[in-house]
Amino acid sequence: MSTSTDNLSQLPEDLLIQDILAWLDLPSLGSCLSISKLLNHTIKSSVLLEYSMKLQSMAMVNNSAKSFADISLNERLEHLKEHREWWQNFN
Repeated sequence: MSTSTDNLSQLPEDLLIQDILAWLDLPSLGSCLSISKLLNHTIKSSVLLEYSMKLQSMAMVNNSAKSFADISLNERLEHLKEHREWWQNFN
């Protein structure tokens, strides 16, 4: 008998991240962290999902402007972290 986690482990990781998990809202992603070790590891190790969760937690949306497309996800995430830190230290 196969379990849902067994079925998930058979999916290619990029499909699991980009076509399934990336569409979830922040509470749903948070719930997925506790469903299985596989989902927890997948979510925590994905720059795309970390970026998406940070955006949602800051009530922001991704800038899909063509000029922004030249910036890698890692750079976007770093800019987002810097932005958040700046606002936290702003007084």
